[in-house]
Amino acid sequence: MLNNWKFHHIGYAAKDASELVLWLKSLNYTFGEEVYDPIQNVFLTMCHNPNQPNVEIIRPNDKNNKLNTIGFYHVCYEVPSIETALENLNKEKVYYLIIQEPKPAILFDNRKICFIKTKIGIVELLEV
Repeated sequence: MLNNWKFHHIGYAAKDASELVLWLKSLNYTFGEEVYDPIQNVFLTMCHNPNQPNVEIIRPNDKNNKLNTIGFYHVCYEVPSIETALENLNKEKVYYLIIQEPKPAILFDNRKICFIKTKIGIVELLEV
């Protein structure tokens, strides 16, 4: 069962996030400090609004990065253990493909993250 997964945020990726920033400001989001993650080679900003889902802005540092024009990129769930979460997906016969192996994420105080591609889109797993 996946009932111990907790929704965390929606991720948007773009080289130029100015339109997204305008949109989020109009929805009264507040913006955290932008941080650079050298492991992923991206700039990251978490945005918050107590009445809306958290939003992560992902700006690639490389002009040739495939994330430069994606827009909506992923949904993120907090899980107690990435390894257990993947085992549970297997037990539930949910198709997934690991597209980024587990690694520490600077934006989340070096908690481990893992990206998987599923039939419903890209999911980020964030270890509690």
